[in-house]
Amino acid sequence: MGSRLMGSRLMGCRLMGCRLIGSRLMGSRLMGCRLMGSRLMGCRLMGSRLMGSRLMGSRLIGSRLMGCRLMGSKLMGSRLMGCRLMSSRLIGSRLMGCRLMGSRLMGCRLMGSRLMGSRLMPCMYHIVQA
Repeated sequence: MGSRLMGSRLMGCRLMGCRLIGSRLMGSRLMGCRLMGSRLMGCRLMGSRLMGSRLMGSRLIGSRLMGCRLMGSKLMGSRLMGCRLMSSRLIGSRLMGCRLMGSRLMGCRLMGSRLMGSRLMPCMYHIVQA
């Protein structure tokens, strides 16, 4: 409802039970993604690449994921309410059970990092490399 899917590629995706209300998916590539039960209300995924990522049960309410690359990442059970992940690269990272409410991860590079069960509530990580 109200979502804009301009220029996005949705090959082989499974979008069961998703709510994409008011989200803008301009130029995003969602190849092989599994978005079961996730809520993407008000998201802006401009230029993001979500190849092979699994977003089972995740809530991306009000988040802005401009220029993100989430290749091969697994975001099972994570809650990313109010997050701003501008130009971040979460390549190969596993964010199982994470709660990143209100955090700002601008310019972060979290290649291969595993943040299982961590809670990063209202943290700000600017130009972090892991």
